[in-house]
Amino acid sequence: MRSKGMYMRLAVQNIKAHYRTYVPYLLASIGIAMMFFMIMNLAMDPALTMSSLGAMMGMGVGIIGIFSFVFILYINSFLIKQRMREFGLYNILGMEKKHIARVMLYETFITYAISMVLGIGLGVVFSKLMQLLLLRMIHYSGNLQLTFSAEAVFTTMILFAAVQLIAYAGTLAKIQLSNPIDLLKSSSKAESAPKVNWVLALAGVILIGIGYWMAITIENPTMASSLFLVAALFVILGTYCMFTAGSAAMLKILQKNKKYYYRKEHFINVSGMMYRMRQNAKGLASICILSCMAIVTISVSMGLYAGSEDILNMTFPQEIQVSAYAYTEDAVKTVDECIASVTEGKAENVTRFSSFSKYFVRNADGFAEPAENDNVALLKFYDIDDYNRLENQNIVLADNAVLVYDSAGYNASDITVNGYAFQVQNGLAEPADNLHDEMYDNFPSLEFIEIYVNDLFQAAEDIRISNEQFIYYTTGFDLDGTNEEKSAVTEQIRQELFVSDVMDGTAYCRLDKQQQYYADFGSIFFIGIFLGAIFLMATVLIIYYKQVSEGYEDRDRYRILQQVGMSKAEVRKTINSQVLTVFFLPLIAAMVHIAVAFPMLSRMVRVFRLYNIKLFMLCVLFTVGVFALIYALIYWITSRTYLHIVEQKSISEVRE
Repeated sequence: MRSKGMYMRLAVQNIKAHYRTYVPYLLASIGIAMMFFMIMNLAMDPALTMSSLGAMMGMGVGIIGIFSFVFILYINSFLIKQRMREFGLYNILGMEKKHIARVMLYETFITYAISMVLGIGLGVVFSKLMQLLLLRMIHYSGNLQLTFSAEAVFTTMILFAAVQLIAYAGTLAKIQLSNPIDLLKSSSKAESAPKVNWVLALAGVILIGIGYWMAITIENPTMASSLFLVAALFVILGTYCMFTAGSAAMLKILQKNKKYYYRKEHFINVSGMMYRMRQNAKGLASICILSCMAIVTISVSMGLYAGSEDILNMTFPQEIQVSAYAYTEDAVKTVDECIASVTEGKAENVTRFSSFSKYFVRNADGFAEPAENDNVALLKFYDIDDYNRLENQNIVLADNAVLVYDSAGYNASDITVNGYAFQVQNGLAEPADNLHDEMYDNFPSLEFIEIYVNDLFQAAEDIRISNEQFIYYTTGFDLDGTNEEKSAVTEQIRQELFVSDVMDGTAYCRLDKQQQYYADFGSIFFIGIFLGAIFLMATVLIIYYKQVSEGYEDRDRYRILQQVGMSKAEVRKTINSQVLTVFFLPLIAAMVHIAVAFPMLSRMVRVFRLYNIKLFMLCVLFTVGVFALIYALIYWITSRTYLHIVEQKSISEVRE
């Protein structure tokens, strides 16, 4: 019992002695535990689990859980690296490795206990606030009672216990596989001058080039969405190669430039960075990638949320829309008479158009049936007269000519469907505003093409599609009144026309879909904020630990600089120059990545029918601006910590 108390006291003393590294780690663990518990608690809310919102929250739990797991392990490796020399000293002074393992076990337990008590406790305190924020985002007007999920508590504790045990096992493995001398020298192993690996540097350029090429050249929104992670992977690997080998190559080039290198401020900076770049490279690359992930996650989710109203209006140009699955004189008359009767002739802004839609396989010769593989496109055929009337245009098509909007950017001179070729007279940059049928937008990830023809019936015959089966009549209108009255009118039309088997078709009210759209995009933004916060937290901690570790490593180096005659002001200037250069390099690289990725991101959001690219660009610029301000604040804080460590440990020693 006495030995256990000794180990516990030693563990507590170690945490106090290393407060500069332990406190940020504890704060991060508490914050992540709090965020994971809150989103888990929301996902387990019975009022949300029965809707699509519950599914979105469940997906958020999985994503945040994975990133939390990886993030804590990654940060723990930074923390332990600063302790390896200490472990070696313990070993030399007579403490066996099993005793060190026991001390580390108590430290792990203390860290875990503090993280869980404060993390879950703060999660409970702020859960109501998060629920209110979520309800505000999804425009929910009802009342929900805050629930407390014991399962959320249990899951949070299990997840973080697993993370801590894995981290503890990794630390033990490092200690067991090293001898005391290796542990004592571990902090200086990365200080040998790196050799330039030109092959790796070239590989970095090629990998980033491939990722950039994909981001710029892929026009198809569906393909952009499916290949974004592939392009991102190329850029991530290339970034690590460039920071690891490319930075060393750049420093070598600067070193060979005698006019630049043999100046006092440049000589010291370049030489210092050369000897530390092997250690810094991975950290800088990680900062760059995490910065990109935070900016992309927040800006895309923000763009979809800010553009949710535009997306809703694009999908539902009128408040009420009725589609009959037949285009005959009797069908049109029946639908119009029913609407006039139910609305008592008060329908406004009435639109009417005919169309037929079908899924086809895209191949080298055009489009053909049946649609049995993955290369599928939805073709929507409309009559040019309807387009001109509803879009206030006056386009005249030549014989057998068509007007085309293709989500992938159709640039061919003709379009062949089932062996019948249409000549493309004009292409549209954007889809028509008033020619949409929501029932064909249930799969927005599929490529869709709008084709406008002179005679819809003749086009259907030319490509051998049955008129009665595939040509529809769609009408939409607005209606004054309360939301309840509009929903009631829609339901009455649905009952009289389609439920009573008068004909097949659908009737939609924009209000019926509005809550679903707000819930979907609001929850995406809500989860995006959580993920962005985790990425930002990871970025802050990596930067902080890098600055602290460099401070301890540089204290002897700057003591030598003062011994050879440099003043305190000159040392400060050298420190600021080097820290500033290294610190903002990842941010600059991240902004370049985001700028090149923007075309691909803008095509990805088009999958969700967000065509307001200016709005999306503003969201990206706003996110980048806020992130840059936070990054600058982090620089100001961490550089002061760095200076404090260096000056306290070196300048004071010189004066003595």
